[in-house]
Amino acid sequence: MLITATADDRGRFEIRRVPYGDFRCVGADPRTGRRSATAAVRVRSAVPVIAALPVTPAHPHHHAGPPADTGAPSASLLAAALLLLVGGAGCLFAGRRRARRH
Repeated sequence: MLITATADDRGRFEIRRVPYGDFRCVGADPRTGRRSATAAVRVRSAVPVIAALPVTPAHPHHHAGPPADTGAPSASLLAAALLLLVGGAGCLFAGRRRARRH
């Protein structure tokens, strides 16, 4: 079932006589075509149901750049991994040498 409504200047809308059931709602800005995330709405009684459908404005000055460099530097992690690998191999080798002596 498709039900449409137009919001007022404050972004509010009302739909009367909606049958009971589960619905998915989406808001859309007719000027820009931008859409909100889908909201799940359950109508189980005559009590009003509120569905928040925020349509986020477009940011004309926002440009996609490289992703943020977060976390530890890759070179440091690689050095730590190699150090642990060599240290573990050394412990394994020393343990096998002792086992042969006894």
